[in-house]
Formats: sequence, C-alpha cells, structure tokens
Amino acid sequence: MTTPFSPSEELYTLPKPPERHVHRSLSGDTINEKSGPSSFSLDLDPLAVPGYPLIPFEDDSKIQRLIRKSLCTKKLDKLYRFLSLVSTKTGCQIFPLHVQKVRGHEIVITEDHQLHLVWHYDRYFVKPIPEFLLNHLFWEHHLIDTQCEEYRAALGFVRSWSYLIKTQTDFDIAIEKRLLRWNIVNGERPDYEAFKKLMRFLSRFHHVQDKQVSRRYRYGELCLSRLNFWSRVTFTSRAYHRIYGQYGALLSYIITPLLFSFAVLSVVLAALQVELAAEQAGTVPLWVSFGVATRWFSFTALGISVVSVLVVFAGAAYLAADEMIWAIKHRGRDKLSREEV
Repeated sequence: MTTPFSPSEELYTLPKPPERHVHRSLSGDTINEKSGPSSFSLDLDPLAVPGYPLIPFEDDSKIQRLIRKSLCTKKLDKLYRFLSLVSTKTGCQIFPLHVQKVRGHEIVITEDHQLHLVWHYDRYFVKPIPEFLLNHLFWEHHLIDTQCEEYRAALGFVRSWSYLIKTQTDFDIAIEKRLLRWNIVNGERPDYEAFKKLMRFLSRFHHVQDKQVSRRYRYGELCLSRLNFWSRVTFTSRAYHRIYGQYGALLSYIITPLLFSFAVLSVVLAALQVELAAEQAGTVPLWVSFGVATRWFSFTALGISVVSVLVVFAGAAYLAADEMIWAIKHRGRDKLSREEV
C-alpha cells in the first residue's frame, strides 16, 4: 500500500459530486446516467485538486507539475553533495515549533518549498502542508509510484511536519501562525480533538526512513547563510536565496567587517608613525627615554592588532573545522535514534 494513511485518518475530504438525475426519453432510452462519487470525468465531475480550484482532479499532467512545483527541490538537489558541510545528514534534525520560539526564532510562513526548514539568524521558514497531501484519494490517484521523486518528496515533506508538531503547544503555535489553514474536525474550532486527529495523521509518517524520502529530506534544518556560501563556492548560483532586497540592508550587513579592517589598519599605521617619530627623537637622554617608551608602545599596538586579526581568523577556522569534522564523522548515517512520540 503506497498511501501512508487510511481514509479514516485523512484531514481533508473531497466533497461528493452532485448526483445526475436519470432522464429517459419517451422510448425509454437513457439520456443521462447518474454519476457517483467515484466518477472523475471532466464533463460530469466538478471536483478539483484541494487548495487549487482551477486544476481538475483528473488532469494528471497538471497535477504532476503542481507536485513538482510545490515539493521538489531542484536547488538543494544541486547542492546535495555539499549539504553534509551545512548540516548533519539525518532527516530528524528538526526541532519542534515551541523549541524554535525558545531559541529566539520568529516563525515565518512561506509558500516557497525551497525555504521550508531553512533558518536565517532569528527567522525560521515553514511551508504549510498543501491540502492535497491531506487527502487519501489524492495519494491513491496521483502519488502511486513509491520510487518517483514526487512521491518521495511528498513523503519527506509531511514527515518533517511530524517533527515540527510534537505537543499541543506546537499545535497552538501552528494555528496562531496560520500554518494550519484547514478545518481539521468538521469545521469546528481547533481543539484537543483536532490535535489528536492531526497527531494520528502525522504518526503515519514519523517512522519513515531517510532512504524512502527525497534527497533534500535526508537532511533537516539548514542554515541559509551557509547555503548561500556554498552556492557561490560551487558556482551553482550567485545565491541560494537573496534575503536582502534593498541596498541599504546589504551595505549594513557588510559594513561591520569593513569597519573592523579600517580600525586595524588605522592602529597599525599610527603605530608605524610613532615608531618613525621615535627614531628621530635625537640623543637627548629625556627624549631617548621617551623614544624607547613610544617604540614599545607602538610595538604593543602592532602586536595587539596582529593578535586580534589572528584570533578572528583562528576562531572562524576553528568553527569551520569543527563543523566539517562533525559532518564527516556523521556522514553516511541514514538516521539518528529518534524520540518516540
């Protein structure tokens, strides 16, 4: 069975198509037969893809394009060889929503699936579950082949949500941030029964193995600044995602290292000027003593500047090496031990 959940566990039920009345001519011939809920003919069936009313449920080619556009991550697939330098290779490296709040992250809703589970400083991007993935009939008709990229991407995407929502607090945060946009229980206000139904649905995906999902979802959370860096290094693109839309924001981002460099150079040049002036102090004993003192002061300033620069570069090198060692050490692991729900 390719569908991970049963019809009773679905969170979005397709409306039944209206019944067609049977009309008979005077001769008794049937003109229009009654169409039941299982009929998916475009001329009789008004059903559309959940969440996309302009895409007919029967149009498989459009639906496959929709799935690829909504779930398949081409950008990250190009960077897959380098993702072990960005994050630990395990799909369960995803913290629940309440932990994201504790860590100071602002949860930002996005429809860009390439940003799902990507964080940037104090922002954490989450894509809501498309309504069509909540419907059992959709999986049965359009997500059949377990080896195709569309199925594996859908499986990995929904599995990621099983880590985002672990408690009712996570559920409440998702409702507050409008990450859950459907009426889970018969149009009623989301409550504990709705939470239980959601947890039953997500539990069907929680124990899916990394080898069953697409390559992107074999990793969990990803840092946007690292993705941008490796995109440039590997010439994949100029940036994975441009977060700055204004020049002012970009300049404010790069001005800090420029100011640091300017301050270091200013101290070095001032120290060199002091050293040159000390050499011209003459042979008067008082000025000789003053020249020695200023010379030591200039050497000290130069030493502090050099040490400061070395500390900055050594710290950056240590952090990079530590992350690379961690990534290489855990490379090849398909999973870590997972916490039971």
